[in-house]
Amino acid sequence: DLTTAVLMLKTDKVEAFACSCDQMDAYAKANPEIARSTVEFDTTVEDMYDGNVVAVKKGEMALIEKINEILTQVNEEGLYDTWSADAKQLAASLGLEFEE
Repeated sequence: DLTTAVLMLKTDKVEAFACSCDQMDAYAKANPEIARSTVEFDTTVEDMYDGNVVAVKKGEMALIEKINEILTQVNEEGLYDTWSADAKQLAASLGLEFEE
C-alpha cells in the first residue's frame, strides 16, 4: 500500500515508487522530506480501459459471475463515487489534500 511505500522511501528501503499524481501530491504535502518526480507515465492507453477490474484465478467462473454482479451493482448505484468522496473526506481529516 502507499503508506508502506512512503515509509520505505523515508527509511531508504526504496529509492522511489510509482502512484497517481494526486496521491503523490497529497503524500508530499504531508511528508515534506519526500518529493514528486517531474517524470510522469503516459497512461493514454490505460485510460481507455478505466474502470473496476479484479484478477481471478483462471476457470473460477462462479466467482467471476458474482464479482461481475457486484461490480454492476456498484456502478449502477454510484457507490464508487460515494466511496471516493468518503475516502477523500477521511484523507482530508488526516491532513492529506487531493486536487480534484
